[in-house]
Order: sequence, then structure tokens, then C-alpha cells
Amino acid sequence: MAFLKLDPKECSPLGRFVLAYMEETGTSMNQLADRAGVTRPGLRKMCLIRGNPTESSLIRLAHAMGVPPAQLYKLAYQNKIENPYNPDAIDFFINGVDTVHKALHEIASQLPENQRPSDNELLESAIKTIKSSFAT
Repeated sequence: MAFLKLDPKECSPLGRFVLAYMEETGTSMNQLADRAGVTRPGLRKMCLIRGNPTESSLIRLAHAMGVPPAQLYKLAYQNKIENPYNPDAIDFFINGVDTVHKALHEIASQLPENQRPSDNELLESAIKTIKSSFAT
């Protein structure tokens, strides 16, 4: 389970399924996130007990793993029943950063390659954007 530096005890049923898949297939978290079209932090968050994956993320992850989306829906639903959770401010902050980062990445991908900011620069911009929205 070294691929996902996460204690299985912190994982939701979906997270444990993803850990098992990664271990069985020798797939890294980065590889799976790339194939699913989600960020690595987004995939990690989906795997946590407090995770609340979106329908579209579950569909993309299912396709990347080669399993029916219904199988992942069932695991996500099972987690909601077993571990009800109300998001707090940090969850909203992380979701905001993830959303802005994705948008900035999409915009940057349209720039010529030599003008594109690095992923770290995009992430820093996303964090600054979300922090400024909390300050107002």
C-alpha cells in the first residue's frame, strides 16, 4: 500500500477498493489520477472517510479502473451511510483550490508550451485566489 501514503484505516470503502486496485495492478496514485482526469489530491480526498466524490469523478475513476461506475457509486454510498460527515471550512477551502487549479490548468493548456506556467505556479495561484476570497 505504499503507492497511496494513506493509512487504510483512514480510507472509505471506495478508498480501500482503490488501494487494493493499485496494489494488484502496480498502478501509482499519479498514474491512476492521470488516467481518471483528476488531480492527485482530488483522488486522495475521494479515498478518505470524509471524501465526497462527485458523480463525474466516480465515472471517470471507474473508466480508468475498468470497472462499472455503479460499483464505485455503491462504495461511495456505503461510506455516506457508515460515516456521515458535514464539511467544515478547510473542506470548502480545499474544494475551492481544487476547482480553481483545474480551471487555471485548462486555461494554461491553451497557451503555447513555452508560455505555460508550471503546475506548482498554477497551484500557488489557485491558493492565493481562494485565500483572497476568504479574506473578503
